[in-house]
Amino acid sequence: MKVQEISYGYEKECEEVANLAYQALLEEVYTTVKPGLVDLYSNGAHQDMDVRLFEVSASTLRPYFSKMAFAGAHVIGPYEDIFREIRKWGMLAEQAMYGQTKGVNTHKGLIFSLGIFCAAYGLCLRQQRPISLENLIKEEQKLVRLTLEKEVAKLAGNKRGAGARGEALSGYRSVTEVAMPQMVRALALGKDWNRVKQETLFSLMAVVEDANILARCNRETLLEVRELALSLQGADMSKCKEVDRYFIQRNISPGGSADLLALTIFIHSIVC
Repeated sequence: MKVQEISYGYEKECEEVANLAYQALLEEVYTTVKPGLVDLYSNGAHQDMDVRLFEVSASTLRPYFSKMAFAGAHVIGPYEDIFREIRKWGMLAEQAMYGQTKGVNTHKGLIFSLGIFCAAYGLCLRQQRPISLENLIKEEQKLVRLTLEKEVAKLAGNKRGAGARGEALSGYRSVTEVAMPQMVRALALGKDWNRVKQETLFSLMAVVEDANILARCNRETLLEVRELALSLQGADMSKCKEVDRYFIQRNISPGGSADLLALTIFIHSIVC
């Protein structure tokens, strides 16, 4: 594995996509109301997090997303080797995040997912292929499949399931088949941007195997959350706040769905 000796002038593009990743992190946390999650209304089921902490974390991670996009554009070698390089940057990003948040996990899952798609973006640049959803998913699959299939096999029976790895192996079907179509439909109807993001989140909560809920609670709670998410589509803010209070009482946080909302916002910003 080596870095290409000839620069193709992709530094600007890598900085731009990193800024879009940073903006997606902010757009996710600013989406209000999000039951059980940190937003501008409450800290949800999190006593150690608030919006300001998410802002600090997002700012800290921005340069690392640029590094991962640059690696996709410049590292030569098998896809497994490129993915290994991305993960090295991901580990450094995690360390930086924990340093700024005093050990609080604000964005670990998104370092993984956004990092993969930043690298996929870089690969499309290198190959001079259009930055489309189809091409990003193709590159994402080439990056992760061999490595994550082995890792997921070792996680069989784990309470939290395959989590982010499972989403990556699926080609992020919850994003491509559920969240993106929901976001596009809502925008076409002229809905308020905050409401578009809320409804996209609820569509994810209704289908995602949310590892965060499984870790904090159990499968029965996950199924309950899915039912409640369906009832929130089209509901007013008072209903969202009511469910938020209920989630706080039960220590329910659909963090996996929140991560996928941020990823959907990011992908939409670069392909639409």
